[in-house]
Amino acid sequence: MEELAVVSPWDLRDDPGCAERLRRRLAGDQGRFVANPRFQIMTRLRGDISLAHSELRRPTPKDFPDPEDLFEEERAVYRAAANGYLALFGTTNARTIDVDRFKDFPEFGVQLRANPGIVVELADHSIQVRSLRAAARTPTVRINDVYALALLLHEHFAETPIELVATDLLALELDSQRLVLDDFIEPAMAWLASRLAVIRAAAQIGGLQTGVECNDCPFVWKCPAFESIRRR
Repeated sequence: MEELAVVSPWDLRDDPGCAERLRRRLAGDQGRFVANPRFQIMTRLRGDISLAHSELRRPTPKDFPDPEDLFEEERAVYRAAANGYLALFGTTNARTIDVDRFKDFPEFGVQLRANPGIVVELADHSIQVRSLRAAARTPTVRINDVYALALLLHEHFAETPIELVATDLLALELDSQRLVLDDFIEPAMAWLASRLAVIRAAAQIGGLQTGVECNDCPFVWKCPAFESIRRR
């Protein structure tokens, strides 16, 4: 069986960024993952939130122990984000639902991998997907987020109404949209096909784009743009 190239919603965004990164992605190169402080903080927080909702109940401050293995600045961000979660969701009983974080699309030659957020069932049995960020910016539910969610979770919740909640835990703001994923799967598939065509064309043309994104790029260790630095 042919190995599928792994892509993420970040790769499929309107401005796909560096063509060299896309080329390596589509060639099946996984690179070396770079765990930056922001990722570590949010991974810890999402884990604590999921554990807090392992049964149907409200989260409490005790669910967010001080992460003593992090640096003080990182701990401060964690505490602020945890307090933000309690402020926005602390009065709601919820139970975590485990869902897949990848979906194969052999017809397109790719596997989509994404973190949809914290998927929970509320006391009234409704489904909520909490997309959590800590960027101190006003969150927005974007159509690309809806398409990615439909592609990833359609088999779980095809005809079940869900609420997608985009949240910034530092800004203490959220944006939400009620969806039936069955209504979005066809345009989502068309979106996936069109975005793959764009990034494949960009990868074929080639070119390097250096900037802030290099900090999180799994291929920075092999990138020609930094070859002179590696030689030092």
